[in-house]
Amino acid sequence: MILTEAIKTTLLFRQVPMTAQQIAYFLFFNHMLQASSLQDMVREVEKEVFLNPGLFTISDELVSLSGWHTAERDLVQQVFSKVQQAIVLFRELGQSSDCCNNMVLALLLYKRLSDIERSQQLGAPIVPRLWKFDQVAATTMLSELPSRVYEVMDYIERTDDRLANIFLFCKEELSNLSETDHLLKLQEVMRLLASLQLAEVHVPTPLFQAIFSRLFWNNVKYTSKGLGAELV
Repeated sequence: MILTEAIKTTLLFRQVPMTAQQIAYFLFFNHMLQASSLQDMVREVEKEVFLNPGLFTISDELVSLSGWHTAERDLVQQVFSKVQQAIVLFRELGQSSDCCNNMVLALLLYKRLSDIERSQQLGAPIVPRLWKFDQVAATTMLSELPSRVYEVMDYIERTDDRLANIFLFCKEELSNLSETDHLLKLQEVMRLLASLQLAEVHVPTPLFQAIFSRLFWNNVKYTSKGLGAELV
């Protein structure tokens, strides 16, 4: 039995949300899967749940099966996969993990807001056509890319009070991008995210909110663990 199916079977059998530790304990002591130690099994379960947001939902450390339909599940997996690829690309520059995560989340939100058409606006700011994410990623000169992205993010923040300072960290990082390899990596990440279709017709607002919330809290949890490790 593969780990994903074993976790699903455990949750279906117990009929209640469980922590990764509880799932690992159940799998290990019922000999459903082999592992050198219980701690190894815990790490494997945590990793599997993290990598399969379309299948598993995490709330207050409790894991449960997601209620999404197959199409929604596939979409969630696609977005998470692209985001993880983008984070890995930024990390190749030697950036800290939390910096990479924050940059990618900001770019993903910019992509979402620019994909929404005027007829689909649900109280979100309208991004002018020439400032659309895909347009900027595809046509902006490399040397001008950080300043153009900064300009659009600043416009979005000023247009909607609810989004004030939401791109603050990303704008600070963009201001420091000048080396060619950094600019090329920004362009590569943006063109990767541009392959996603995040308009309302493809990703309804409740689904995008769920995706973004999960990505955000994954980032918070990851950063908190990193800070804790540094303090030990």
